[in-house]
Parts: sequence; C-alpha cells; structure tokens
Amino acid sequence: MPAVHHHGMTVAVEHPVLWVDGGEQVVRDLIDVFAHPSISARCLRHLIASHDRLIAGRYLLPDGRGCLMNVLTEPLGEKQIRSKGDLLRFFSCSYGEPGWPGYVAAADSPEYQPAKWLVRLIDGQVCEQTRGRYSRSCEFFDYELVIAVAAQILMQREAVASEMLAIAGI
Repeated sequence: MPAVHHHGMTVAVEHPVLWVDGGEQVVRDLIDVFAHPSISARCLRHLIASHDRLIAGRYLLPDGRGCLMNVLTEPLGEKQIRSKGDLLRFFSCSYGEPGWPGYVAAADSPEYQPAKWLVRLIDGQVCEQTRGRYSRSCEFFDYELVIAVAAQILMQREAVASEMLAIAGI
C-alpha cells in the first residue's frame, strides 16, 4: 500500500490517485489542510460523519449539503468557511509590506496553496495549472480519498493527544 510522509504525518491508502503521477501531491495537500492548527479533531470527526453531505461546485446548498471546506469547518461556528474570502482568510497570511521587496500577498502564501488547489480539483477546475500540480491524478480524485486521509490524520492526532496525556499523568 502506498504511503505518503509529510510534515510528520504518514498516510497509507490504497486508492487510484496514488497509482498515477501527482497523487502524492493530492495527499500532501489534504494533510496540510487537515493538520492546519485551526482544524480540530472535532472538525475531522464531523467531516467523516458527514461524508454523505459533500458536494462539488458550491460552498453550500439549501438542503445542508456543502463543499469539503464548508462541511469540515462547520464545528467552528463563526469561523466556518462559507466563501472564497473565508477560505483565503482561514488558510493564508501575507508577508511583508505591499510595495516592498519580499512582500507576499495572502493569496500567494505557501499556507494557502494546498487549500486553493484542492478546491479547484474538487470543483473540477482541471486547467493547465491544476494539471501542473496534480498531473494525471486529477481523473481519479474522489471523496473516498478525502475521508480515508481524514480518518488517518484523526487517528494520528488522537494518538499524539493520548500520548501527551499519558506523559502529563492525566
């Protein structure tokens, strides 16, 4: 089974995305999103339990179904992602001062790229740039992969939390 190691996390899933070029980048981007400091274990549990509500192309439908970022962040209340602006504020940060050397706009920040590209992939915006990032894996992406990665990230986070409690003697 293919395993992807990224930022101290390891995800091993048997999925067609990992059988072709670019699949590891999809998994790395999912790890980056799911390991974001504001994404709690509660958010991941909610996403896994609500997988049947996931859609593409819109943030939210009147029947309660929503996109990955919307459903994932529902437990965060006011911080829930409901728009592209929310997505940008949630995952990005700017560096430096506009007009000065070294300035990086929020939309260009490295922290924002995984979320931005995943949204494009999920929504079927498979353009030259999306293919440049994900290659042939675009055709094989689905929410089964998302849920499998979320479940593994959740297990790893809970194991670390248990370990920390044991160390603290709680």
